[in-house]
Amino acid sequence: MRKTLRSASALAARYGRVASLAAPLVDGALRVVENVYVRSAAGTHRLTEATMFDERFDALWTRVKDTLPVTIERTSTYLNWRYRQCPHARYRAIVMQSPAADDIAGYGVWSFRDGQLIVADMLAEDGARGVRVLTAELLRLARELGATMVTTRCFGASAMIEGQRGLGFRTGESARDAMICVAPNAAARDALVDRSNWYLLHGDTDV
Repeated sequence: MRKTLRSASALAARYGRVASLAAPLVDGALRVVENVYVRSAAGTHRLTEATMFDERFDALWTRVKDTLPVTIERTSTYLNWRYRQCPHARYRAIVMQSPAADDIAGYGVWSFRDGQLIVADMLAEDGARGVRVLTAELLRLARELGATMVTTRCFGASAMIEGQRGLGFRTGESARDAMICVAPNAAARDALVDRSNWYLLHGDTDV
């Protein structure tokens, strides 16, 4: 999934080159809409940057793991290994934090490369609604960084697809294939071949 952050080329393709002159106004309006959405949809939660993955992430994972039949175990130990200790990319994370306690209701992990903000991982207790709040905040950060696009790669992950479509992301099929080997009489066979049971994102791949 992806969302282009500069409207000039899209306006020119649809309405002609002259229309692209309106791109700064369109982009500014979209920025205002996204900022308003973050403030209203986040409610009483605060969106902050996380400098480490701690026990709050373990608590979130404990609350949501049973809703994701097929996915990677997202404990703080794994997240620190995967993102903080990654030798070939620099990742940053944002969290939705409760104002009354230190609990978090969701998080998003991202990197910035070649003018694109890449969403590596995202998990929200409130499903698609939480995804929209976190993604809207990442869109705001992407515009601050001068990014041209925000991208997400996912397999299954219906909450991601629903949440990001609501913010204007476009879906497209990847050239990658998923190979699943399941024994004919395996008890979990039907669940494994049902794509809707999977929750895999960009950070769950090896490259």
